[in-house]
Amino acid sequence: MNIPGTKKKKKNTPKNLEWTGVGKSFATTFHSGKIKDVPEEFEIATRKVKELQGQLNDVLKTYKSYDKALLGQSSSLNTLTQHMDEMVIELPEDILGELISTIRGILIETDSILNRFKEQLQNKLVSATDLFLEQDIIPARASRKRWESDRIELDVILKRVESLQKSSNPDAVRLFVSQSQHHFASMKEKQSFEIASDNFGDTLWKRDIMYLSSVVDMIIDLHQTLLDLHTLYYEKEEYEEKVLNSLNERLQEYTEHNEMILNEKLRVATEEYDNRYTPLVQLLSDEDLALVNAISITAGSEQEEILATVIKILDAHKETLPIIRLTITKEVESTSSSTTLFRGNSCATKLMSQFTRMTGRDYLFNTLQDIIQVVVDDPTGYEVDESKAKGEDISANMAKLMDTVQNFLDRILASITTCPEPFKAIAYHLRSEVVKRFPEANHTSVGGFIFLRFFCPAVMSPDSQGLVEGVIDPKARRPLILISKSLQNIANGLMFGKKEEYMEDMNRFIEENLNRVHNFFDQLATEGQEDYEPLCSLEDAKNVELPSLHHKIVQNLEKISNSLIMYNQDDVIHPLCAIMGDLGKVDVQIIPQKPKKKKK
Repeated sequence: MNIPGTKKKKKNTPKNLEWTGVGKSFATTFHSGKIKDVPEEFEIATRKVKELQGQLNDVLKTYKSYDKALLGQSSSLNTLTQHMDEMVIELPEDILGELISTIRGILIETDSILNRFKEQLQNKLVSATDLFLEQDIIPARASRKRWESDRIELDVILKRVESLQKSSNPDAVRLFVSQSQHHFASMKEKQSFEIASDNFGDTLWKRDIMYLSSVVDMIIDLHQTLLDLHTLYYEKEEYEEKVLNSLNERLQEYTEHNEMILNEKLRVATEEYDNRYTPLVQLLSDEDLALVNAISITAGSEQEEILATVIKILDAHKETLPIIRLTITKEVESTSSSTTLFRGNSCATKLMSQFTRMTGRDYLFNTLQDIIQVVVDDPTGYEVDESKAKGEDISANMAKLMDTVQNFLDRILASITTCPEPFKAIAYHLRSEVVKRFPEANHTSVGGFIFLRFFCPAVMSPDSQGLVEGVIDPKARRPLILISKSLQNIANGLMFGKKEEYMEDMNRFIEENLNRVHNFFDQLATEGQEDYEPLCSLEDAKNVELPSLHHKIVQNLEKISNSLIMYNQDDVIHPLCAIMGDLGKVDVQIIPQKPKKKKK
């Protein structure tokens, strides 16, 4: 590739070749610096087309200068033959070179064929040359000029984008529109470059085919004239067959070459299409979760749905567990007490809770759904608070509650063999990180994850997780709350005290089962298999989930931008707008929002 400002090494060319319009103007373009980054193959193709046109011009000038008197002289014959030899420079010598030598012998041996040969040569070869100039070289020039224009237009748009990106107060909408214009200008420039490159390449291929076709036609026309010259006739027939075979071979090569180019273009286009969302996935996977947090905050009532979409995308790209591990490590490093771990409602906590809920849905259903349904269908006889029992037998209710909690716990402890592998991986990493700072939280760290974030919310609100149909009655929710409290306390290794005296009888249950629960935690906190089945296939993520998220981001672009500014994460705005611009517009209405102040 030629670099603007550097001196191009001069190559030796045949003395009869001259720079023509195509070569001069295009070479000037390379050295003037008007167009940058011109591929090397484009320069080579241009040089070959320039040399070809020079050869054609020389041949035309020579042929048109000959008249019948000069053609009758042997010197004219030699000159004509010499120029015919020059015509086939860089062509296969074993075919065209041999054929032209045979024609030269025919011209020398018989003067009677000379005039007819001249007429055939002019009608077939010269007209083909003129047609070649008109249909191939001139269009190649035009396509090159279109490419130059598109490249200049692209440079103008690029400067506009760079100017917007350097702005201290980024205008997300203008930046998004400019990025989109840059994307389409880039595609337009790329398309015009490919057309120009293909035209130059086709010119070189058509040159061979044109000459071979013209020679075949010329030999066929001479067939009748050479009937009296039997020796020459047989030679002509032999060479005619060779040329026909060569023509077929060249056509086959041209077809295969074009097919190879088309297949490569299709492969590149398919690869670019498949990877079009890769930058967005990388931005979503950033360790500070800035974009995920902004999308979640601005989603409103659709927060859970959009968070589920994000998790499917990350899981399809095998990014969920690495992100959760990273957030666990950062959470442990930033907390001062093991009792406050993952008790907040941060983006990382939401992400982990949503992931476990989605991954463990079948596991949760198979473990607890039927016994939850039993409690919902008959919620009587569980109340142990005398202020709410209204004359019920508290002892009998406590016994029933304890039996039910025992049944729930037994189900959970027995489910270790069906526990999803990601749960084990999360529990293993969680405990490994927690015990580095809080050795006493060896078991409670795992219990807070599997019970506090998974089992207990499902027991307390089974209707919100699809374990029961419809919304459950408040009377049915009360025993579920008592069951959830009991499970949570045994997970935390805590006894009931003065705050909930009515639950103190449950302490005996906690003492009897605490070792079993700790053993469950030890079994759970083992390295899980990384190669689990993701929540979403890569194909569905690319074709369904990512386009859906793309749509939502563009729709809420202003809100997301304001949220990033408010949380001092505005460094994400430029790459986000660049990615959205490259992806192109979607059919949504962008709702303008008032800018919000940054959080101190």
